[in-house]
Amino acid sequence: MGVINSPLVEGGVFSEEVNKKEVTVNGVNSNKKSVRITIILHTLFAIISLLLYIVSYTVLCDLKITFLYFRRAV
Repeated sequence: MGVINSPLVEGGVFSEEVNKKEVTVNGVNSNKKSVRITIILHTLFAIISLLLYIVSYTVLCDLKITFLYFRRAV
């Protein structure tokens, strides 16, 4: 429940009780749902970034080892 105070009404302040209703989507609060989706997306982005870092580091190390091996062989 909330109160709206409006100075626009003649004769002073007008107060009216208002029922605040939360917007729900399939029984779940839409704000909670959007926060949950945001957390999931950030987590997926972090996991993908970590995997790309590991793969690129492994490839670079492998190339470095290969380069050093062939350099010694010459």
